[in-house]
Amino acid sequence: MKRVLIPMAIMLAAFAALVVAGFMPALQQFVTHADQALPLLMLANAPVAMTDIKRAIEESTERITELRQHYSNEIASVREHVAEVERKLNRQGLGGSISFAPQESQKDLEQLNLGMRALLAGDQARAVHHFVEAKAMSVGSDPDGGYLVTPALSSDMTRVMAEAAPFIGLTRTVEIDSGDAFEEPVDTEEVGAEWVGERQERSDTDTPQLKMFRCPVHELQAQPAITQKLIDTSGRDVIGWLRAKIGEKFGLSESAAFHSGDGVLRPRGFLDYPTAATGDATRPWWTLEHVVSGSANDITPDALINLKATMKTQYRTGAVWLMNRGTAANVSKLKDAENRYLWTNGLTDGQPDVLLGHRVVIDEQMPDTAAGTLPVAFGNFIKGYTIVRRLGVRFLVDPFTSKPNIKLYAFQRVGGGVNNSEAIKLLKIST
Repeated sequence: MKRVLIPMAIMLAAFAALVVAGFMPALQQFVTHADQALPLLMLANAPVAMTDIKRAIEESTERITELRQHYSNEIASVREHVAEVERKLNRQGLGGSISFAPQESQKDLEQLNLGMRALLAGDQARAVHHFVEAKAMSVGSDPDGGYLVTPALSSDMTRVMAEAAPFIGLTRTVEIDSGDAFEEPVDTEEVGAEWVGERQERSDTDTPQLKMFRCPVHELQAQPAITQKLIDTSGRDVIGWLRAKIGEKFGLSESAAFHSGDGVLRPRGFLDYPTAATGDATRPWWTLEHVVSGSANDITPDALINLKATMKTQYRTGAVWLMNRGTAANVSKLKDAENRYLWTNGLTDGQPDVLLGHRVVIDEQMPDTAAGTLPVAFGNFIKGYTIVRRLGVRFLVDPFTSKPNIKLYAFQRVGGGVNNSEAIKLLKIST
């Protein structure tokens, strides 16, 4: 058996260099062709068996392989844990787009970043500390220890409301940040003027009178409850789904009030105002003008033409027809004296239908056609009806007062009313 003199320090240094550099294939080649490497190692001064060298290198190689596999498994476990933490944090984010104060958001992000770094470094205690700090910065306690989450404005709910209630997008919307009502002076009269001669005495003329439009805000709320287990085990975003459902219901409830609300604990709808068949010059303010259809339980072409003609020219730009889909189906079949349809369908998907040159908006809150009802409205609603909102829609989560249930409390303050009775006209079915 061949024996060579090899300094152990030289062998260990060479082996460490190979491992650090990651040249494991080169190391295997060195083991396989060890006999060819002997001339390079003749500087040895201690006898060592070649088989011992090969066995030591093989054992070290196996140990390194085991360590690499062990740390690979540790890294995979940490990554899975981080993914689980992120998933839970996303659940706590309620599945929606919520805007926080910039300062609080920056502090939260810093703490979450430090927590993730500590988790990757294997320091679980320090990671938990940072996660708790991040949570503490995003919640607060009221005097009674009830709701601990600060209200956040929800843009998602506003979007769903606009889709569910098209009337909301047709009106003027005013945002207020203080007070419980919106007030605005209304100029309904003209100043007096007269023609005079050169030497004729000048007399006082009439001074216009102002009216005051006042629109109080009312509160609309919803508070469904779900279990914590459902949130944790569901494969869907349960809270996001509830937010969408609440937004849809808010939109429908608001739209119903904007049409027929009586103004008691809710907005006043434009169909709740008194109506008269008299013109703008003689009709009292806050009273809407109606045109009689001329036929019981039916709508006639002449009634629609007359209804459009009653609106002043300055209001016609931007005016739309409002009716439900049942009424729209009947109106779309009407023809004029020359057998031409009054209704023109949109030529492409998304293009609105047109009636007598004005856009038709299908609104399911409008009443059906029946004797004495008001199934059709023609108006410039952005000039005639005002919606008042205070601070938008707010969303609170209460996981404490009804364990194991979690209460989702959504609320908003909103009002509505007619601010210009000349800009909205109604069709009334004969009795």
